[in-house]
Amino acid sequence: MAIYISGTLSAVLFSYFATHIGSSQKISAIEKKIWRKLFAILSFVPLTFIMAVRYNVGTDFSAYWNMYRSTPRKNIEKGFVAFIDICKVFSSNPQFMFFLASIIICGCYFITFYRESENPPYSILIFVLCNDYFIAMSGLRQYMATAIMLLAVPDIKKHNWKKVFCFLIVAALFHKSIIIYVVLCLIYIINIPPLVSGGIVLCTYLISNILSDFVIPLLLRLNFYAAYFEASSFFSNREGKFDITYMIIFLCFFVLLCYEYKSVKKIEKLKLMYSAVILSLLILSLSAVLPSNVRRLTWHMNSLLAIYIPTATRELPKKSLRQLMNSAIIGSYIGVTTIYLLMDIHSVLPYQTFWKSN
Repeated sequence: MAIYISGTLSAVLFSYFATHIGSSQKISAIEKKIWRKLFAILSFVPLTFIMAVRYNVGTDFSAYWNMYRSTPRKNIEKGFVAFIDICKVFSSNPQFMFFLASIIICGCYFITFYRESENPPYSILIFVLCNDYFIAMSGLRQYMATAIMLLAVPDIKKHNWKKVFCFLIVAALFHKSIIIYVVLCLIYIINIPPLVSGGIVLCTYLISNILSDFVIPLLLRLNFYAAYFEASSFFSNREGKFDITYMIIFLCFFVLLCYEYKSVKKIEKLKLMYSAVILSLLILSLSAVLPSNVRRLTWHMNSLLAIYIPTATRELPKKSLRQLMNSAIIGSYIGVTTIYLLMDIHSVLPYQTFWKSN
């Protein structure tokens, strides 16, 4: 745990310097710009380095290691196969793949944090506490797809759909489940009021058994692992309990954004976060009848929460409410992350590096 705690604190500290160096009156504008970029790069290094040099850390580490050796073509997206082939040009060691993938994932996340978040240090902290950082060590392909789509977030807000579509095509070459962003964009465009969206979520839950006959075949096409997780009682029993936890967390965000709905209608960032929360609730409302790893689709939405939670808390009218909300958010995520780490669901403990394994 010490390696993750020190890496997170270092990243948050450097990010704090990067975002607050502009308030200094002792250095020139050019120096501020240089220091801002330097601290931003330094904030990116700790978590990326930890992810890049790990060995046998992450549930799917061995699967990706063997994939690099044999490069199976069946059921693997063409973009990731091409990524492996490119990596092989430079190195026959699978560790190079993890190194480059870590740079891509963390790089896209951190770029988006600095572009979109009103409080990048807070967003980095949530990125780790909401478990996305640890999941990324296992779901390499899915998080590469998510990272690519994060670069399209500014274009989604500008309704630049041609560029969004291009990003979506590239991301889908790494993991087909990223197509869920199509539904996100539709919800974002429609701008569903709270009473209507809440009713849709409730109706979806009530008729989930009927919808499953249509939705399951689609999800099996998007993610062939769904069949494996559905058949595995180990995952079904173990992860099913976390669907309730995630449902409660997303419901809390839904209530918060409904309370701030006037701001949601005016602020594009909150509107996008609101859409992500609705979509996550719709997915989770089907989790009772769908394969347990369907919740993996909500992981694509977690990043938007990490980016825009600072904006949501800022819009609360009273300072006491903002402090309470921040404490509740961090407390909830710490609780979920602690449970995940104690149970070591994603096999991120104990941590070891590739040079220790040799």
